[in-house]
Amino acid sequence: LRDVDAVSLGRKICTTEEAIWTDGSSERILRVFSVKEAVFKAVYSGLGTKLTASEIRVRAFNESSWRVNAGPFELDAQVGLVR
Repeated sequence: LRDVDAVSLGRKICTTEEAIWTDGSSERILRVFSVKEAVFKAVYSGLGTKLTASEIRVRAFNESSWRVNAGPFELDAQVGLVR
């Protein structure tokens, strides 16, 4: 985590709503990135459908409960952080 410029990453991958939720927090930005990356890999490997970061939108209800919209797909996710 220390070697990643999370704020720069956030500018590339976060929607406006996601950026507001992250509020510049490196940990929150990396959570958004991790969710988007996991969804991208699952959708691409399972269905062969490529999505961009902007097509995968996440909304946090709290630190660990999320709603994810990925193209035509919608799912709820529980996010945990391994330390």
